[in-house]
Amino acid sequence: MHPDRIQALIAQCLTEPDDLSAVPEQEGLDATDLRRIALFRGFIVKVKHNQVRKILPLTLRLLPAVGLELTFFSEYAPAYLAMRASGSVQIDRQVEQLAAKLKVFLDQRSGLDVDALRDVLTHELTLWSPKSTVVEQGGSRQRGHLSWLGRLELERYRTNVLAACGALASRQFDAGRHLEALDCTLAYWRPRDRDVVEFFEVDELTALLISAAQRHHTIGGVGRALAAMGVTQISRHDLDDFFRQLAERGFLRCA
Repeated sequence: MHPDRIQALIAQCLTEPDDLSAVPEQEGLDATDLRRIALFRGFIVKVKHNQVRKILPLTLRLLPAVGLELTFFSEYAPAYLAMRASGSVQIDRQVEQLAAKLKVFLDQRSGLDVDALRDVLTHELTLWSPKSTVVEQGGSRQRGHLSWLGRLELERYRTNVLAACGALASRQFDAGRHLEALDCTLAYWRPRDRDVVEFFEVDELTALLISAAQRHHTIGGVGRALAAMGVTQISRHDLDDFFRQLAERGFLRCA
């Protein structure tokens, strides 16, 4: 195909989010031409996500590092252009749609690099989500109840997400050194009176107790839930001590 015609089709692809396979056969496009146009369109769509990069910088840095950037944005281009067809889009909507499409893209693939991408995306979304959500105020004052003094979320990961994020943030990421299978759980905490999210790693027992407390709201309820799960080695004294420490560190209030 003549280069001028390919450029015209590229321009059309940027304004009309139609599937490239719908281009009439008389255009004379072969598979190589279609691939070139799709990749170029993907590149242009990638460039249009500079605002999203402020919220998902490490995810968008990891995509090219594992060789999936243009493939993803080529597949994402039709949905993105359709979203933009009616005008400008708020940044939160852009983040939500890109994240949703990236999750589908990753679900169709496997491998340590895919697991790491999914974990880094989840990490960045979790850091962003509590900051954009109003923290519930107050809590029950009924005796024996646990009232959280902010928003706490737990996320479980399959890779060493902290090592990958640290290397990506310092621009020293190397797939051979920083992609590692590792089960871990991170806790994300936003105090009620602050607009910042802290995160830290917790062990499985701590994660279990926090999850139980978020569901049952009393120390007695946590104890009964543990007993129902067959966890009998943790005494009421152990629970009282655990939640007292959380209270001393400002995570909750024991009424």
